[in-house]
Amino acid sequence: MFNKRIFSIFSKCLHRYSSYLGNNAKFQPREKFHFNIVENVMKNIRIDSIQEWHNVRQAIMSHEYNRGQYNANNVDAVILGHCTSARNYDLGSSYISFLKQENIKRNVATTSKYLKLLYYMNEQHLKDGKRCPKEQEELILKHYNDLREEFPILDSFTLENAVTALCLTSQWKKCLELMKEIEISTVPNQASYSALISAAFVNEEEDMAWQLLNEMLANNRTPLSICFLTYLGTLRQQKKKEKLMEKLEMLFSFFQESDYMCDQETAKVILNLCKGDGFRNKFTSITYQGVCKNCLEKLDYFDLKDEEFDDLKDKLFKNVIIGKDVFVKTNPEELQKFTRFVEDMGKFDVVLDGLNVAYTAGTRQPPHVLSGMVAAVVSHFVNQNKNVLVLGRVHMNNWPRTNWRYINEHATVFLTQNISQDDPYLLYCALNSGKDTIIVTRDLMRGHKFLLKNPKDKILFNRWLTQRQYQLITIKNSNKPIFRIPPQFSQVSQKNGTTWHIPFVEKGADNTKNEFHKTWLCFKIQ
Repeated sequence: MFNKRIFSIFSKCLHRYSSYLGNNAKFQPREKFHFNIVENVMKNIRIDSIQEWHNVRQAIMSHEYNRGQYNANNVDAVILGHCTSARNYDLGSSYISFLKQENIKRNVATTSKYLKLLYYMNEQHLKDGKRCPKEQEELILKHYNDLREEFPILDSFTLENAVTALCLTSQWKKCLELMKEIEISTVPNQASYSALISAAFVNEEEDMAWQLLNEMLANNRTPLSICFLTYLGTLRQQKKKEKLMEKLEMLFSFFQESDYMCDQETAKVILNLCKGDGFRNKFTSITYQGVCKNCLEKLDYFDLKDEEFDDLKDKLFKNVIIGKDVFVKTNPEELQKFTRFVEDMGKFDVVLDGLNVAYTAGTRQPPHVLSGMVAAVVSHFVNQNKNVLVLGRVHMNNWPRTNWRYINEHATVFLTQNISQDDPYLLYCALNSGKDTIIVTRDLMRGHKFLLKNPKDKILFNRWLTQRQYQLITIKNSNKPIFRIPPQFSQVSQKNGTTWHIPFVEKGADNTKNEFHKTWLCFKIQ
C-alpha cells in the first residue's frame, strides 16, 4: 500500500512535469501564445531543409511575444503539439527526422505527442474495422519501446497517448496493463478508453469491448464515436442478414440503456450499412406527440417506476442536496428550516424557481416587470387548480405590492437568504412532492447530475427532470405564459414494434440547450 501511494504521487509529479515541458506557458494563458507564436510561425509552413527547422525553433523561442515560456526544454514538444493538433503527419514526421539527424534528445512530452499523432494518422483503419499497416505498426512499436526503455515509469498523460497508439497494433493487449498504471493516479481519459474498446472490437474480443464500455461509463467517461464506428466497421464483412440485425440490436440496446446519443457520422454509417434489398431505413423527425414521420409508429414514454424514483430521491437527498457540497453553497440551518417547511406544507403540483422565471425578461428589468412574470406563471397554474410553491430570495419582498400580494395569496412562498443557492431547495421540494410534480426553471441542473456517481442514477435523474421540467420562454401581452414543455415521448433510442428509432446529433449542432430533439434515424429490423 505504501509503495503504491508513493508511485501515485510520483506519477502525478511526472504528469505535471511532462505538461510543463510540453506546454510551459507560465506567464500568460496558453491559448494566447499558442495562437500568437506557434501558429503564426508555423502557418502555411513548408520545410525543404534542415536549416529551416532550425529557423522555426529559433523563431518561436525568440519571438517578440515570448516571455520565457518557450525554450530549448519544451520547444520540440510545442512544435509536435502543433503538428498533432493540425493532424499534419508529414510535418510531424519531418520534425522527428530533423531531431534525429541533429542528435537533439527528445523529452517525454515530445515522444508522447508524436505517438498521439501516429494514432490520429491511422485511426481511420480502426473505423474500417482493421489494424494499421505493418510499417506504421513497426513505427509505433519502435517509438513506444524506445520511450519505455529510457523511462520505465511514465506519467498518466504519456501513458494515455501510448495506449491510443498501441491499440492500432498487434500488441494492443499491453494497453490493459497500461490502463492499470494510469489508474494508480487518475481515471483514464475517454480517448484511451475509446481506442482500447475499438481495438477489442477489431480483434474479435467483443465481450471485452462491451465490458470496457460499461466500465468507462461507470468512471464518468463518455465514449467517443470511434468505438461505435469501429464496431460497425467490423460488421461490413457480415454476410448473414440475421446475424447483422442481431449485432445492430446490441448496439441500439446499448444506446438506449446508457442514454447515449450518437453523432451524425455514426448514424450515416448505420444507414449505409443496410441499403437496398427492401430496406426502408431513413433519417426522419418525430412530432411533438411522438409519431415518426417515416414509419408513423408512436414512440414510447419511459416513466420512472415507483421504486426507481424512490431510490433516485434517496440518493439525491444524500449525495447532492444534503451532501457536503450544500454546506459550501447554502446555509445548512436554512436548509433544515426548509425541509421542515416542506413536510408541514405537504405536496405541491408545481415548484417554481421565482428568480429564474423573473429573469426570463432580462436581469435589468424593473421590479414591476420581474414580479409580473412570476405572477403570470402562478396565475397560469392556479387557474388549472394546481398547488404552487414559489421559491425565491428575501429581496423579492421589496417587489411592488400588487404583484407580490397576488403571488403570496395564490401560492405558497419560501424565501432564502440572498447568499443561498436555490437549486437544493427546488430539487428537495419537487422530489418530496412526487415524480409527477412540475418544475418550472430554465436551469438544467447539470452540476447536480454530475454529483451522482452511478451512471444509471444520472440517466434516471435526466429522464425525470426532462419529463417534468417546464421552461418559460416569454409572457404574451394577454399575460399568457409560453413554455417549452417536455414532448409526449422519451427522447432516447427505443424499439417500437420491429423498428428502432435512434436520436443523433447533427454535426455543428448546439447540444447544450434542453430542446425538443429533431434529428432521428428510423431503422427497421428485418
